[in-house]
Amino acid sequence: MAIHCATCGAPTSAGASLTSFHPQPAQTTLISDMLRSHCSLAPERLPSLLSSLSEELARYDVEIQGLHDRLNEFTANRAAVQRQYDACHGLLAPVRRLPSEILGEIFALTAEGDSVMGQDVVDPEELMDRLAQRPLLNVSQVCARWHTIVMETPSFWTNIHFDGGVCGTPSLAKRAMRFLEAGLGRGGNLPLTVVIINDGQLRFHRPALELLVQHSERWKAAVFFCSSTDLEYFSGLRGRLPRLETLKLDTLGTISEPPSIFAVAPRLRELFVARDLVPHCVEQLHVLGCKELASDDIAGAVAAMSRLSQGSTFQLQFYLDDWTESRSHNVRLAIPPTSSDVSHLSIEVDGEFYRRHCQQALEGILVNLTLPHLQQLEFHSDEYPRFPLVWPHGHFHSLSLRSSFPAHLNSLSLSDVHITESQLLECLAALPALQRLEISDHVRVRGRGINLVLITDTLLRALVWTPTHEPPALSPRLNTFRIRSRFQFDAEMYLEFVLSRIEPGRTATSPFMAAIVPHPEDARPFHPGVRARLRELQVRKDVIIAFSG
Repeated sequence: MAIHCATCGAPTSAGASLTSFHPQPAQTTLISDMLRSHCSLAPERLPSLLSSLSEELARYDVEIQGLHDRLNEFTANRAAVQRQYDACHGLLAPVRRLPSEILGEIFALTAEGDSVMGQDVVDPEELMDRLAQRPLLNVSQVCARWHTIVMETPSFWTNIHFDGGVCGTPSLAKRAMRFLEAGLGRGGNLPLTVVIINDGQLRFHRPALELLVQHSERWKAAVFFCSSTDLEYFSGLRGRLPRLETLKLDTLGTISEPPSIFAVAPRLRELFVARDLVPHCVEQLHVLGCKELASDDIAGAVAAMSRLSQGSTFQLQFYLDDWTESRSHNVRLAIPPTSSDVSHLSIEVDGEFYRRHCQQALEGILVNLTLPHLQQLEFHSDEYPRFPLVWPHGHFHSLSLRSSFPAHLNSLSLSDVHITESQLLECLAALPALQRLEISDHVRVRGRGINLVLITDTLLRALVWTPTHEPPALSPRLNTFRIRSRFQFDAEMYLEFVLSRIEPGRTATSPFMAAIVPHPEDARPFHPGVRARLRELQVRKDVIIAFSG
């Protein structure tokens, strides 16, 4: 029968005497006395004693190993019980009590997050995961209920992101087709957002394109970045896009003429095209964006703007690097006199440029424009702060008079523009209808750009509104003031400006909005006391304050 320890109850080795697992006092005393007295045991006793102690140590080692094994077994068993305990607690988790509708809203965020993944993914497996909507598939594996919600909610499967990189080999293409077919099937008949990207180097993606074309009547939004041959492959889409509302179109290489396959899309309202793809028919559009234009394409884009209806938006984005071979080269756009009814115009210069070329380009655009219904005007530089735009002051003033800006221009964004204080004050004096203004201080970065403090006490004092201001206050209807600042002004002066804009009697239909962004390259701390007072005004709902940084 096994012998158990009287203290812990653990079984000892078979046949072992518990008392033998303790040092023997008499033997301990004998050895100690021998050592202290410098005496020796009889020669015949010492080997016997050493042998006995060695056997005793071996017995201890065996017993300890047995206890270790038992301890490991107990530890593993406890971990298993702990997992069961935790799992039982999971049965009480609040998420299990959520209605399916709420879970669906949460899962929808997963689907939306997956749809806005970065566009620079090149790894085939990552591209495949995006096509398959891997985050949703992972959620569906949690439990049967979640699986049912994910798989039977068509709205989760309305974003199709197809990159030709998933079809690098026949086997990959077959796998991609399975994911594509599954996603299209789970989406039912709901409208689709389709993104098609292909660099033109792959040969096994055509079946996937054919499948997407079969579902073209479901397309609500489409993004194409592909070769011109792929674009020609979609010629069968003409007249088969009854739901299409938004289209973004870009190709690798050039094509002979703008594609007509999207001309028959009765609901198309937003169109964004690159380079030489500006279409002829744009009258039905609410938004037209012409991106990545070279110098030869700008005139055609401006001509398309002239055909847009009142209330529409036009975005013009172009490069100046094709003029940078010679600093002395003059930019001539040859834009004829053009009138447009657009309400919102955005002009953006991409890449690096010489200042004089920027000035000539902007002047060449504004000099022949008439915009009798323009309400919002924006200027942007893709390479700000190293390459701020040059303000075409005289040409803007002429455009303003020609287009009656004082009566209807209510928003002006100049954050990326080099404009002097005197030029800005002159502009504001001529724009009494202005409600929204964006401006910025400037700083040189790595030898490029300019150093300029635009937002000063003088400017803020000129913007202070009073009912009896003589002469009349600048921009009396100003309701949103967004600054990117180095904070070289007196914070108390800024507070006085804000307080003046929330005074009773000010002509505004909503709370005044003050957005403050420290200049990322050079900004001292904003006065903490004034910042706290602005927060108090926001709590009272007298003003909306947006601090960044």
